[in-house]
Amino acid sequence: EIPAADRKKLAAKVDALFGTPLAPTVPGGEWAAALNLSPAELAHGAGVYRRWCVSCHGPAGGGDGPAATTLVPPPRDYRSGLFKFVSSTPDAGGKPRRDDLVRVIRKGVDGTAMPPFPDLTDADVSAVVSYVVHLSARGETEYQAMKRLIKAAEDADTPEQEATAAAGK
Repeated sequence: EIPAADRKKLAAKVDALFGTPLAPTVPGGEWAAALNLSPAELAHGAGVYRRWCVSCHGPAGGGDGPAATTLVPPPRDYRSGLFKFVSSTPDAGGKPRRDDLVRVIRKGVDGTAMPPFPDLTDADVSAVVSYVVHLSARGETEYQAMKRLIKAAEDADTPEQEATAAAGK
């Protein structure tokens, strides 16, 4: 529902802020350091993710990898910013702690296709957790921006908005 030109502009802005899934970057700020999102950690995590995770979770974390169509339940879509296993308090916005993500990677999830990865090194697990956090932040930013674009387009289509615009208010 978003015009192609707006989608293209949005994709360019998101790529400028976060890089691409193959070449992740981090917007500056204390939050990136607090989440362990250094360029080196993200590059390492991107490599681990491409080796072990992309076939189910997809290149951008959308749960749309080539194996996803055969999995029940489907793989988690990180782009929404929503995670199932979260031990943080409600005031943390429902975001998982790094330990939550480490536990899922190390132990897997019963009743799903998410296998355990007990043999990954601690450095690999830390890096892929950082990368998943990055994919989540990137996807959630893009999703919220799309919602705003859709809302603005819907508002512009209402008679009240058109009347206000015509009146120069």
